[in-house]
Amino acid sequence: MDLEVVFTELGQFGKYQTLQYALLTIPLLASAFEEISYIFTSSEVDYRCLVPECEQANTTEFSPPWLSLAVPYRGDPLQPAWCDRYGVNLAINTTAQLCSSEMFLTNVTQTCNQWVFESKEKTIATEFKLFCEENIWRRTMVGTVNNLGLITNYIIVCYLSDRFGRKSALLTLTLVQGLLVILQSFSPSYSTFILLEYLVCFCSTFNSAFVLAIEMVGGDKRMFANCLMNTLYSLGEVVVAIIMWWVQDYRVLLRFIGAIKLVNILYLWLVSESVHWYLTMEYYEQVVNVVKNIARLNKKQLSESTQHTLDNLVAKREKIKKAEVKVPTRSVIRELFNSRPLLSRFAICSLTWSVNVFVYFGFSLMSVTLAGNKYVNFLLIALVEVPAYAAMWLGMEFFNIGRKTALACTFLLTAVPCLIYLFVPSVIRSVQKYQPGQMVEMTIFSITISYTVIYEVGAEVFPTELRQSMVGLCCAVGCIAGLFAPQIPLLALYINPMLLFFWLSVGAGSLSLLLPETQGRSLPDTNHCRPSSLS
Repeated sequence: MDLEVVFTELGQFGKYQTLQYALLTIPLLASAFEEISYIFTSSEVDYRCLVPECEQANTTEFSPPWLSLAVPYRGDPLQPAWCDRYGVNLAINTTAQLCSSEMFLTNVTQTCNQWVFESKEKTIATEFKLFCEENIWRRTMVGTVNNLGLITNYIIVCYLSDRFGRKSALLTLTLVQGLLVILQSFSPSYSTFILLEYLVCFCSTFNSAFVLAIEMVGGDKRMFANCLMNTLYSLGEVVVAIIMWWVQDYRVLLRFIGAIKLVNILYLWLVSESVHWYLTMEYYEQVVNVVKNIARLNKKQLSESTQHTLDNLVAKREKIKKAEVKVPTRSVIRELFNSRPLLSRFAICSLTWSVNVFVYFGFSLMSVTLAGNKYVNFLLIALVEVPAYAAMWLGMEFFNIGRKTALACTFLLTAVPCLIYLFVPSVIRSVQKYQPGQMVEMTIFSITISYTVIYEVGAEVFPTELRQSMVGLCCAVGCIAGLFAPQIPLLALYINPMLLFFWLSVGAGSLSLLLPETQGRSLPDTNHCRPSSLS
């Protein structure tokens, strides 16, 4: 049974799909919460040493006029040192009212164990005292553990989703993740927090929701659906930033995320299971019920040929029941290595996914280190993604741009600002101070498009019976590259990140041209991925 013909006949994005997507709106938006919240829960806060000779801990300001006399300034731009202060001249009678240059020995520095903070923001850095340079790795490790959780999710959970259903996986993951996030908000120690960070991301819901939603629409509307889902994800990033900016407390943020997840359970059971999955697993009665429900809600009449096909499916299922034939359990790895087209597509998708994840998260993390308000910077970066999705949809809908063409072009477009930075650094540094932020926004715009296209291509080049497992494996390989994204400041000691971003983007763009074109083609429901079927 060709479901693409059924969707064309009954409506590729009608009332049925609209209602299903309405039910999935909050879950898709909330799927960004657990994946991106670590940027704020583990973010750095501005702090400096307390100078008890000149101030009291409960009645002080962050940048008093005498601060440069008592604390060394470092970095570019110059900022008060985190954990160092000047020694005190014991020969001078110090008072809180008289802080002069004679009080401090600028040739002597000493470490401190009390600090003053610029804001009242609470993160794991302030909660678990992850201060000074020796604790930077403990903060960045949260992002690495976050990606480790996603890797295992993509490998294990996506396989279970292919085996037991998209809806079952989504419901289970949403419930467990909601409980884990609330538990994480009560973490008494850094080690407990980091363990729960892994478990929360292991229960990531985005892939299950994405594959379920993409299989509900017809081929001509899949790119629109893709853009819609990724726009919701970007808006989820915006919500996380706004909530944290408002509450200034990572524990409150996590409880908000957990509460949203648990509320989703109240209505997620109303979502329909994927008809593609039902067909692949030979649950023919359910296929008939879903198709009839689509026809009823979209107010379409089943054609005689479709009705005849449905009747044959029911008869076929009755024969299977009488013969007691069970659906065979498939080995993803065996299926992968037994098909050269499948293996080559997996290799190309994995490599391009890796580049995409590394560059995307590399620049996203850079946004909160730029000068200015980190929340505003992050919001601008997240909002830039929305017109990127719109531009991609318009290009493919009205200008008939192919999937692999769009993927290759956006990778090459990502390389352009990196090339500009490498070859005209003097011009970049001479213009206004916001230029680096504008360059990051330009790169995020293009890499966002390629990030969405690679998700679409991954969903279209793999057969239904292996689709979520293969997309999950590609995501897992990509997240291995994501493990290194939080370590870019350390990597910068050995190689210019812009040079690395440039060559990776050029290589991925060239490699993506080897993929088959999938625009306007049916989703493959079997693993017979012959080149002629998609190219």
